[in-house]
Amino acid sequence: MLSNFKHDGFTLIELVVSVAIMSILSAVVFSSFITGNQRTLVRAATDQLITDLQKQSTLAQAGQKYQGATIFAYGLMTTATSPIRSYTLFADNDAPGTATGTNWYGLPTTDRQGTTLDVGETMATKNMPDRTEIAGVYTLLGDGTTVNSFGSIYYPVPGASTVVQYRKGDNTFDATDVTSMIVVVRHTKVTSIKECFRVVPRLQTVNRIAFASCP
Repeated sequence: MLSNFKHDGFTLIELVVSVAIMSILSAVVFSSFITGNQRTLVRAATDQLITDLQKQSTLAQAGQKYQGATIFAYGLMTTATSPIRSYTLFADNDAPGTATGTNWYGLPTTDRQGTTLDVGETMATKNMPDRTEIAGVYTLLGDGTTVNSFGSIYYPVPGASTVVQYRKGDNTFDATDVTSMIVVVRHTKVTSIKECFRVVPRLQTVNRIAFASCP
């Protein structure tokens, strides 16, 4: 009689296997959620930068005055070192330096990166969205070299062509023509550029500047 009795429940081994499978699935779903959330934050930060630069370019193209003063250029200035978690929108009321190429304009000393703008030039200082930062501004120069630069993106009036103030490791400034640049925006959990580019980042190009969103 007892030998004909059937068990409809799980055996201990079946239960252990089921729990293990559920744990793996939960980890995959949670990881996907975290990655998706990071991607959303970084893309929002990139969109904020793009919007601000487009506004500065538009003001430059229009030759718009700022607080009643004649403006020679509008732009965006970052801090001098990484990570960059804030930036300043400025209106340059100084007579700018001499143009040395189609994509370069010499900035007054006080308008270089990481320094104090002249009185009346600061339009707004903005923080990067929570848990995001600018990892680097990679600039391709006319001589074929690439530098990781932190400085100003500069739209002179009139014309509003993209120009870049950049620095090298010795903190000196060159007037070599800038041919292109890429701004890398990443989540603060991403600790290196190599890690950032293990997957193809989202790329957007605005006014000859490429923006890479790295989750």
